[in-house]
Amino acid sequence: MNRVHRQRSAAFALAAVGIVFLVVQVYGYIGWLLSDRTPQPRGADPISDEVLANVARAEIILIVLATGCLIFLVGQWWRRRSLTWPILLTFAWSAVYWQDPLVNAADHNFTYNAYFRDSGDWVAHLPFVPVSGPTLPQPLFEALVFFALLPIFGLLSYSILRGLRRIGVSSPVLLVLVVWLLFVVLDAAFEMAGISQGLLVWNRVTDSLALRDGTVDQWPLYEGVMLGFVWALPGILMYFRGDNRFSRLDPGIDTLRGSVPTVVRLLALAGLLNLVFLAYNIGLMLLSGSTIAPTPSWLSP
Repeated sequence: MNRVHRQRSAAFALAAVGIVFLVVQVYGYIGWLLSDRTPQPRGADPISDEVLANVARAEIILIVLATGCLIFLVGQWWRRRSLTWPILLTFAWSAVYWQDPLVNAADHNFTYNAYFRDSGDWVAHLPFVPVSGPTLPQPLFEALVFFALLPIFGLLSYSILRGLRRIGVSSPVLLVLVVWLLFVVLDAAFEMAGISQGLLVWNRVTDSLALRDGTVDQWPLYEGVMLGFVWALPGILMYFRGDNRFSRLDPGIDTLRGSVPTVVRLLALAGLLNLVFLAYNIGLMLLSGSTIAPTPSWLSP
């Protein structure tokens, strides 16, 4: 009984963390919505028709993907009338999106193409964040990445782990290392594709830890190492869960009545992913280097 109590306490502690993060982001979003929101300035440099086409294509692809995901989630809920992993992941990752601009809270490390549709950013409206100016305007493109693409990556991570187990890989450490490495490669492909198409740029990197440093195509390797693990983590939790629970962090809550277990699971995973993503952002701030990419004004701060 004491063990169940400890497990339940851990789940409620993570749920409390999730509530704190939700309150912080709601406060920031409300302040942002009530403010005069300024889109990222595009500057005077010319932009090619090819890059503009890349911007439009990226937005269309994410809109179609998010629409498909929404239809899928509604269908799942209608059939089962209960919490499913895709619904859980979608809620949790959506609750992390507010942190995306924090990559530039200390130094301007990263910029999206200014021709994405955006309405400024909300970091200056967050409590306890000592930033007075804009950090990273948030395009529709990136919002849909958190809403649709990252939950899909979580399910992909889980599927890869199951596939590895079927071919005989049984060591938990080896399973985690392999799926982590695969997602580092996936992140590298994702980032380099966006960079090559003019959709984004890493303005500032640590040159000894970056590819093509000093050019508009530079990419920090440390970002891939950290983000690869963040992307794979939900699938890892899902794979190592017990008795259909979302992870081994919450087995004590199943004895509770009503909707309490569902609410706790939603808040606990949101809290956990927020903590992990915050650690990722802090890592990027600490590793911010002095190598600056020569960029056109539509990819500049």
